[in-house]
Amino acid sequence: MHVSIYWAVFFVFFSDIFEADKVLVYTDGSCKGPPNARRAGIGVFWGSDHPWNVSERLKGRQTSNRAEIEACIRALQKASSAGIRGVKIVTDSKFTLNCATVWYAKWQRNGWKLADGKPVLLKEDIQRLVKQLNTPDLQVSWCHTPGHQGKWGNEQADKLAEKGANLPYTYNDGNDEDSDDTEFHCGMAEKYAVQKRSTKPYEGQKPGTSGLRKPTKTFMQPNYVENFVQACLIVAKKYQKPNTHFRLVLGGDGRYFLKEALLNAIVPVCAANGVEEVMIGENGILSTPAVSTIIRRYGTTGAFILTASHNPGGPDGDFGLKYNIENGGPATETITNEVYQITTKISEYHTLDRPLPVDLSKIGSTDYCLSNGKTFKVTVISSTKDYITYMKEIFDFDLIKNFLNGANGKPPFKVLVDGLNGVTGPYIKALLMDNFCLPESSTLDCTPLPDFGGHHPDPNLTYAAKLVDAVRADKLISLAAAFDGDGDRNMIIGQAGFFVCPCDSLAVIADNAKAIKYFAKNGVKGFARSMPTSPAVDRVCKAKNMPVFETPTGWKFFGNLLDAEMASVCGEESFGTGSNHIREKDGIWAFLCWVSILASRQAEGKSANIRDVMREHWSKYGRDFFTRYDYENCTEEQGKQVMERVKSLLADPEFVGRNYTTNSGACFKVLSIDDFCYTDPVDHSVSKNQGIRIMLSNDTRIVYRMSGTGSSGATIRIYVNTFSADPKTHDLPATVSLY
Repeated sequence: MHVSIYWAVFFVFFSDIFEADKVLVYTDGSCKGPPNARRAGIGVFWGSDHPWNVSERLKGRQTSNRAEIEACIRALQKASSAGIRGVKIVTDSKFTLNCATVWYAKWQRNGWKLADGKPVLLKEDIQRLVKQLNTPDLQVSWCHTPGHQGKWGNEQADKLAEKGANLPYTYNDGNDEDSDDTEFHCGMAEKYAVQKRSTKPYEGQKPGTSGLRKPTKTFMQPNYVENFVQACLIVAKKYQKPNTHFRLVLGGDGRYFLKEALLNAIVPVCAANGVEEVMIGENGILSTPAVSTIIRRYGTTGAFILTASHNPGGPDGDFGLKYNIENGGPATETITNEVYQITTKISEYHTLDRPLPVDLSKIGSTDYCLSNGKTFKVTVISSTKDYITYMKEIFDFDLIKNFLNGANGKPPFKVLVDGLNGVTGPYIKALLMDNFCLPESSTLDCTPLPDFGGHHPDPNLTYAAKLVDAVRADKLISLAAAFDGDGDRNMIIGQAGFFVCPCDSLAVIADNAKAIKYFAKNGVKGFARSMPTSPAVDRVCKAKNMPVFETPTGWKFFGNLLDAEMASVCGEESFGTGSNHIREKDGIWAFLCWVSILASRQAEGKSANIRDVMREHWSKYGRDFFTRYDYENCTEEQGKQVMERVKSLLADPEFVGRNYTTNSGACFKVLSIDDFCYTDPVDHSVSKNQGIRIMLSNDTRIVYRMSGTGSSGATIRIYVNTFSADPKTHDLPATVSLY
């Protein structure tokens, strides 16, 4: 839309170049929250810092359509009272536009009844709008603009409306949490039949440490997805809190088979099982951290996340399906065990007679009528908006923006962030380009692809070699990061390709938490790490007199600690870092933590070079050298034999006390051996057989465990870590120090 400047009553306005006699005004309504606790606001945008701009909480019933209409009414009232002769309303609400231009006349002739004979619910609101439209000497025209598509005026009105929705309800009319909605009645609308279909169990639908992961072709078998979703919904309804609405978030990392699984299996099964609403990411895209954010922000029952995380995608790759619960985290072992038991004996599932015609590219809500008399709402939401909004609350975006673009007389701090063609691409661009004003050259492989570009979306030195090579080739790049397929894992790289071990990353964040706005405001309760992760963070906690917890591998084990406010930051050696802001690990969050720490250091006159940061940390706490070896694609029998051989050492009375010498001549004595068993300090649940730990002298440890994130066969992981307080050794590669 072309605009020109229009002057009236000493204020500057915008006007459409094709209707120069009309002032442009942007209106929007916002309504969020669960159905029983809606918060609606209105936004009217006349121009930047314009005194007529409106950002208020909606009075009366809290619905999105009422908010849209009221925003238009307020704009017309202001134009009329100010003597403006022509106004053009720009709105993203087709409902409001149709009410004003087409429907109201038909409804008037029909006695304010719909085609099915039911009354128009918003009669009074629409009549007030029409009254303003008929104001003498005021000419009104309309323009529809797509919502949430980056249109500047619409985005400004949306911000005003959202701000208004967050305001307290100060009207004394008892309508602050009214969940009535708009004009939808089934009437003669097309109905979708709820059906029961026979099925048979599939072997092996047992969720691992982070959901069910199998080869894509396994998921593509008839009823495979339906069986698992049905089992999850049965358990979800069992644990659903009384008097709450059954609403789920759906989305994933964009891998092959995602849309088919969503639209042909998951959505119909949800509709037929009494789910009232599903909120789906635009184009099916939602990062795992974003899903956790949305669950917690909107109070949904849970979510289905379609991802196999860092596993490769495509028809010959892997697929995954994970159920998250109402706290935003992965389902607990209690729930996943119940789900598995149901999958072993399932004989039928509920679904619809045909898929719903959902357009995942269009943001908005659609209600569908079911044969059982219920309605089912499908809401397509922005993939990035809620997550980016939350990051702005957690981090000081002004500090970061100034730091990255050059502040305090310093040159710009050059970064390169790699999405590995996974889900984080849109989030990376929204952050770096839209919020921090960095060039697109700061991003790498940020287009989500079904097969991740034929690559392995795993952020490590092997699979993110393209990023590492780029950093080594460009000496101006001071910080680089990569994220996995679903956005919950991260790798941090410093200048010249300096690698930050995930164990060290957790420790540095713990030591510098005060540099992060969220922790400066809320404080830090404690820390937690997975058992195979090196004890680098333990040393920080000991110095700061803070608690630290050691859990089994799997982010779900951190959930109770976070909910009970016993831990604030958690981490895993497998490139996972996160905090109590959500209940999943969060790759982008970890990157922003590092940027915040470096920006804070620069402001204090300290070095913002990552290598210097790590050297200072090791000088203060010592260095825990860490490495992991993965033996992938073993047969189940091979994996079992290896672990049984290691476990046999538990019963060997001569093993403890035995001495071993490495190739370099270092001597180690076996101090103890155990099979790690974890008792949750919150609910006292017990998790056994979580990995064999061999404790050696010189603060050294070896761990053996079977991976729970593979899609087939067995993966054996061996972890080795040792400690050195000698600064002369701190620059050695981990493998050299260990051997």
